[in-house]
Amino acid sequence: MSITSMTGFARAVGASGAWRWTVELKCVNAKGLDLRLRAPPAFDRIEVEAKARIGKALARGTCFATIAAQREGAGVTARVDTALMAQIAAAGREAAEKFGLAPPTLDGVLAVRGVVEVVEAVDDEAAMNAVGAAVLASLDDAIDALGRARRAEGGIVIDVASGAIVTEKLSMPHSPRWYDNRLWVLNSGTGHLGTVDLASGDFTPRAFCPGFLRGLAFHNNHAVVGLSLSRDGSFSGLALDDELKKRDADGWCGVQIVNLASGDIVQWIRIEGAVSELYDVAVLPGVRRPMAASFAGPEINQPMTFEM
Repeated sequence: MSITSMTGFARAVGASGAWRWTVELKCVNAKGLDLRLRAPPAFDRIEVEAKARIGKALARGTCFATIAAQREGAGVTARVDTALMAQIAAAGREAAEKFGLAPPTLDGVLAVRGVVEVVEAVDDEAAMNAVGAAVLASLDDAIDALGRARRAEGGIVIDVASGAIVTEKLSMPHSPRWYDNRLWVLNSGTGHLGTVDLASGDFTPRAFCPGFLRGLAFHNNHAVVGLSLSRDGSFSGLALDDELKKRDADGWCGVQIVNLASGDIVQWIRIEGAVSELYDVAVLPGVRRPMAASFAGPEINQPMTFEM
């Protein structure tokens, strides 16, 4: 099975001068990356850059990006063609005298097509470049908000053999494993080890571990779980941050061993110093004090075997 997170929605608003705008991003699941941007013609100048920024932030999924903008205030001006107006008025008076009709009125003359022209106000190039840069800044805000939304929910587990989505109710899931006839997953965005019901897709937490969970192995009805620290020093925006505050706990890097029957943490190894992340864990039954030989050290050329 593979895991990914692609769904989410985000919105940002902004203003500059007479312009007001809203930027919305909506992502849905898809195998590849498909970006679809809608923006007013006045913002064609930022289309390439906008797509580049979205594409840099997303790896997969179909993303619908919409920029809705409106110019407020003195947005339009009216121009009167006085020469044409004089011609129409003169022709109208002449016709009225000739046929005994009422002379033309002001509102009648102004209603003639071409006498009054409504012209939209046009910003100069420098002003529109400044507005475009401000819209891109709002797009960055929406991308950041989308990232937080995607981390909080939308994590899915896919059955690679069939392509079916097993669940899409997780937060940044890692390490799906099949053990004891159940699907186990690390719901890393919340800090929980748990199981997924294959029929409903519901996730049931079995234990909480104070870190970003990545790496899972099983042995003798116990789970070995890898924990990592945050790369930027904070789990802000994740439910994991709330769980840590609720327990008055700090995140840490290491390994915890969970009793699957009770959900209790029965043993742990905390790692401090230069190492702050673990990517996987493994169980080696019957092995004591395992060591990894360095590719650059002499041990790699001096193999030793033991007969028991």
